[in-house]
Amino acid sequence: MTRGLGRKLWATAWLAGIVLAPSVARAITRNVDNGVACSDTAPCTGTPCCTIQFAIDVSASSDLIVVAAGTYVENLTLAKNVILRGAQSGVPACDRLDMETIVAPVSGVGLTLTLGASSATVDGFTFQGGTRGIDVVSGPLSRLKLFSNRITAFTDSGAFFGADASSTRFEQNEIDGASATGPNALFHLDGTNDFDGLAFLDNCVRNGVRTSGFLAEGAQNVGPNVDAGTPEMADNRFENNRIGASFGAAAAHQISIARNTFASNRLDGLQGGMQSSSVDGNTFSGNGRHGLLLTSFGDADPATGAQDVAITSNCFSTNGLGLACSGGANDGEPCTSAGDCPGGGTCSAVLAGAGIFYSDAQAAGTIATNVASGNNLYGNFAGATYAGSETIDAEGNWWGCATGANTAGCDTASVNVDADPSLSAPSDTTPCEPLAEPTATPTGGVTPTASPTGGGTTPSPTPSATASGTPTPTITTSPTPSATGTPSATASPTATASPTATVTVTPTATTSATSTPSATPSGTPTPSATATATATATATASATATSTPTASAPPTSTATPTATQTPMLTATPTATTSPPPSASPTVTPTTSATSTSTVTTTPTTSATSTPTGTGATSTPSPTPTTPPTATVPGPTPTPGNLDHFQCYETHRPPLRMDAVSLADHFGPSTARVLRGKRFCAPADKNGEDPTAPLDPDHLAAYTIKQTTPHFARVRDFTVSNQFGTTTLDLVRPDALFVPSAKSHSGPIASYTPAIDHFKCYKARGRLRTGSITVTDQFGSIDGAIKRAVRYCAPVDKNGEGILDPGTHLVCYQFRGAAGAPTADMLYSLNQFGPDTFTVFGPRELCVPSTVP
Repeated sequence: MTRGLGRKLWATAWLAGIVLAPSVARAITRNVDNGVACSDTAPCTGTPCCTIQFAIDVSASSDLIVVAAGTYVENLTLAKNVILRGAQSGVPACDRLDMETIVAPVSGVGLTLTLGASSATVDGFTFQGGTRGIDVVSGPLSRLKLFSNRITAFTDSGAFFGADASSTRFEQNEIDGASATGPNALFHLDGTNDFDGLAFLDNCVRNGVRTSGFLAEGAQNVGPNVDAGTPEMADNRFENNRIGASFGAAAAHQISIARNTFASNRLDGLQGGMQSSSVDGNTFSGNGRHGLLLTSFGDADPATGAQDVAITSNCFSTNGLGLACSGGANDGEPCTSAGDCPGGGTCSAVLAGAGIFYSDAQAAGTIATNVASGNNLYGNFAGATYAGSETIDAEGNWWGCATGANTAGCDTASVNVDADPSLSAPSDTTPCEPLAEPTATPTGGVTPTASPTGGGTTPSPTPSATASGTPTPTITTSPTPSATGTPSATASPTATASPTATVTVTPTATTSATSTPSATPSGTPTPSATATATATATATASATATSTPTASAPPTSTATPTATQTPMLTATPTATTSPPPSASPTVTPTTSATSTSTVTTTPTTSATSTPTGTGATSTPSPTPTTPPTATVPGPTPTPGNLDHFQCYETHRPPLRMDAVSLADHFGPSTARVLRGKRFCAPADKNGEDPTAPLDPDHLAAYTIKQTTPHFARVRDFTVSNQFGTTTLDLVRPDALFVPSAKSHSGPIASYTPAIDHFKCYKARGRLRTGSITVTDQFGSIDGAIKRAVRYCAPVDKNGEGILDPGTHLVCYQFRGAAGAPTADMLYSLNQFGPDTFTVFGPRELCVPSTVP
């Protein structure tokens, strides 16, 4: 019997007065729409109900109530497990402007949740006005699902939890506290109630300038549980609050705080006594005092305060530069103008905070258990501050310049913050790209200097430099012998006739400079040279053009060669070799079909820098331009059985390729390719496929940003694989897996892939396994799978087709029990060109899967 037929039979039996046994009862859908002819008369299944509360009152457990767009002036009380679905169900609430289902209480609370509401779902509403938007007043409750709701125009708290509510999922909501005047947080977990298993995901919490955006009070009330696993605070935005998010002196245990943005909060971005937790991949920027404050709030109990927190891959920038009231009734309070300082005070005191602040008031030996590594700290009033006597491990961070903390141009670290050794360049595992080195125009005889200025804030140097151009790798469709010309500052190719045409992608010279701060700070940026590359495509047929650069006088300090790339006809380039950086770009013509390229090098005049103060000169760092998309040559591959893949972390420069066209079973889309983040090797899991490590097809994972269309979150997406059938929530597209070849010994000449591209979506799902053994070309490692992190669908990229539409991948977080295998140098080749890199510890295991 189908589900629809079952409902029809149930409705027929109900109308006939037949009483069905509870075992065959079916959930009922009720509609609420006060904009049409409606009636609050039971059972409210034909004609829609007029009010939401009436529909709740006549519904039973698991019934669905669908509420049309419109304004409902009601105070709702929910004491049963029903599904409330508004007009914007499933649509992220942040910055949403659409037809809304608005619950507008005359006064008091918009929605009150009481005992009996466990497992209820509230999805797609706007709660507007009153004292509180959502209020949990009695319990215990569990498994509440509050999705895609907007909470605005309240005076006290957006969502207040005053009773036990374990395994709550608060996801894709917006809380705007612009009207809040009370002391409670915009999202408030009160007292010592049980909030274990909390999932606080993809929300934006903003404009609580008098209070915290998020507050968890109490001790050990946000921790793991059997039902939901470890608590998460991930992918949220905490902006323009007094404090972004705050945990009590011991309120959070084993929580993952990941990929959030804590920005422009008047005091601290994140503060509290988190324990045995991780703070990973977050952005802390523009917060008035501290980006991250680790503290017990003065409690000297050894059980309280921040302990065993791993602070990794975060970005800390421009924190600690805010102002506070000086004098008046609000003395010491954060402010942005004199209007925030009544009673005669002025908004003039500098908060003088830090990217990371470590409290010296915790119990002895506790604050030193926190470790910070792989973070970028720059432009803060101070990088890391600690006034105590313990030693804080802050090794392996980037402090704003190559020379490390407490040197000119770098952020500072307190004397007992161990910042040595430090990173000599920004970590590219963080969500920011700090102080990107500028592109400079190649000129001769210019000496770069940088002149940072002190004075209360930590400056960032402005380099000005010159460097010689470095060409991108030449991409050809087939290797052929050719002459090589080395142009000087001006060159013009000489064309000669040939019976076949040539495909040549001409390198475009770009440069970057590495600055060395001067000994004497100065606040004025030094002008720097810039380079401009211009590409012009013209379709025509011609004989072979052999590039024969003609040398002329070497460049002077004001002559700048600008390469103009003019490919003739169309060709799909393929990667061959990558020339080393040199002072003069090398043009390598090759032979292939139906295309001719012409290179024009035009000298232009560029600005030169003026050294300021006294400082050392810097050595320019040539930077290749982004390689073009290329199609790897070879016959059309045939589909085969897909391997498991063990994915390792790798750090690659940005690609930022625009307008990649992708089409999978969710439909067509356009995405930008940002950078390489994973390299996945075919793997043998638990001895199931011993030959897998010998397979040539690897996957290089690149982060992507989908530009069109907007992706709507997919809930309860079903997949099946070796671990069984499960459902996932698909959050957003986040990666493109590209078939790739790999070598340990040297560059790869050619590669014919036999597997698909995959478009991957950030996913949420639970799965835990016992110990498994994974073997690949790097060796064997024992570990365990923790949870699903992405789902990958075979995808047609740029019209290239799909080989095996039935085989998908689900990638799970992999935690190794031993050290990770790595390689000193790997060579790879795929459609984006050749590459060399190293890999770090395994991050994910991708398992072949099917979609029912």
